[in-house]
Amino acid sequence: MSKKYNQSVEQEPVKYNLARTIIEVHGLSAKDFVAYFASQKAGKTEDDIRQILIANPDHYLSGNTKPDGSGDQMLIEAMGFFEKPMCYALHTTNDPHDFPDKQLNGYPNFLCVRGIDYQTGHYSGITAFHQFKPTEDGFIANLNLYFSAKYPLEMVRRHKLHLAIEFSNWLRAAYNRSHN
Repeated sequence: MSKKYNQSVEQEPVKYNLARTIIEVHGLSAKDFVAYFASQKAGKTEDDIRQILIANPDHYLSGNTKPDGSGDQMLIEAMGFFEKPMCYALHTTNDPHDFPDKQLNGYPNFLCVRGIDYQTGHYSGITAFHQFKPTEDGFIANLNLYFSAKYPLEMVRRHKLHLAIEFSNWLRAAYNRSHN
């Protein structure tokens, strides 16, 4: 399905629509969560893959593009309960050129993940740019998914709930791991 929407998104600059969800977290640091999420996303163990899948009923298949876990995450999911599932290689980047927006002041921890269409090998027009602001006893998670304007607004709107569901579950798992 992504092929239907992602044609010509390689042109700069891409115009985006934003799905944003903000979650306030207590009892877990942003640094610990980002480390947990990065290790889980690598999919090196069966438990890592299981955590990706059980976080959201939209997730159908997860793995790593390389058997040793050093590649990108491969994920098949329905995007915000919309139409058919899509298959992506999720490429984590720290290159500011890949950021779809400016980094927020006071949010030193971030995850930027570009979706690469698995069928075409081209940028899908979807980038996650999650930013985390430390607080006295936790952090504020500013969760953002940028969709190329070629994607339907209904998909963007539905993805807000998708983000809330999966991150609530990943935050719980990260908290449990850090407190055991």
